[in-house]
Amino acid sequence: MVMRLRELVRWLSTRTGVVLVVSIAFAVLGAATGALGWFAASAAGFGLGIALIATSLGRTSAAQAIASEQALAQAIVSITREHEGLEHGLGNVRERLAGEERKILGRLRTLEGRVSDLGQETLKAISGERSARSLALARGSAMPAIDRVVVLMTLHRSGSTRLLDLVRSHAAVELDPSMRTWDRLDWVGRRFPAALSDRPDGTVPIEVEPEVGAMVPAIDPFGPRPSDTQRWLVEKGHPQFVDFDVSRFARAIHRLRDDGVRVEVVYGVRSPLEAMWSMIAYKHRDPRWYAFLSDADVPGWIARSLVTMAQMRDEIDGLVVDYTDHGTVELCADLATRLSSTWTAEDVADWAAHVGSVLDPTGRQSGVFVGWGPSDRRRTGRHEAWINAETAIRDAERGYARLVGS
Repeated sequence: MVMRLRELVRWLSTRTGVVLVVSIAFAVLGAATGALGWFAASAAGFGLGIALIATSLGRTSAAQAIASEQALAQAIVSITREHEGLEHGLGNVRERLAGEERKILGRLRTLEGRVSDLGQETLKAISGERSARSLALARGSAMPAIDRVVVLMTLHRSGSTRLLDLVRSHAAVELDPSMRTWDRLDWVGRRFPAALSDRPDGTVPIEVEPEVGAMVPAIDPFGPRPSDTQRWLVEKGHPQFVDFDVSRFARAIHRLRDDGVRVEVVYGVRSPLEAMWSMIAYKHRDPRWYAFLSDADVPGWIARSLVTMAQMRDEIDGLVVDYTDHGTVELCADLATRLSSTWTAEDVADWAAHVGSVLDPTGRQSGVFVGWGPSDRRRTGRHEAWINAETAIRDAERGYARLVGS
């Protein structure tokens, strides 16, 4: 019975408006009829009670819902604040870690700089010591004055050092340890390439620049060693060593000859495009080499050199040696005729064979000889760098044609 009453109350509590209307109706009915007055009044009172209870329960539920929403909102606010606090704390941690990382990287860079400086200082000290020792040895092995000189005026990347070594392979020719002849030629530059100096195969001390010594490779000589009166010295240079000044070059040769020195001039050349591409290949292999020249500057540099050399030959006649002639019997015969009048055709052929065995260009590098350059030698250059250099290329080709006589 109690359970049914509770269910009735719950049912009525969900229908508060209906209960109120019915209660009011019973109250009016009780007032209108005396016979039913007690029942109507009782029903009205019961309905009003139920309505009041339902209203109270509704308000309580609403209040509880509001309280729950407020609690949930407060919880959300609390969680949000806590999350913001954690984010702020995490941001501080990140900033501290980033600061520490910057400090560590800064210390590492400082340490690397100190190590680099120390390494450079050590290399500089070693280089200076080696140079001083080589210079002392060069001056200690000074040769008596020799009145015969082979002057090699060469184009860059024309196999100029190989041509020098080829001439040195003749038993009558050698490098002067000192710069006496170099100074008399009025040249400014380095007598032997730095990249080929002070290597394990360097055993010949020479003065490569004023007060700078170096050890350069020895070349196995061919033929009988002549007397001092038949010996030759050899020097190799490039047009920029006389600042592309034809008159300066010619005056020095004339002075030597006026002083009784026999001078043989050899001009070393190469096809312009091959020389240009080879120069580009070497510059990319060693960016420090002629760093003041960009890829686009190379055609102009080669053109200026070849035009200057053609003008030099107009002033001072000499043998022209193309890159493709290196090591041939014909070249050896031409050189032998100038260096030794006693050599026979058999001597010349044997010398050519000797040259081929001791001057293998791949012996200087690991892998392919960089002097050969790439096989693709387009006139527009690497990455179209020579697209505006056609005039310079044509000037170079004209200078080359004048020198080789074609």
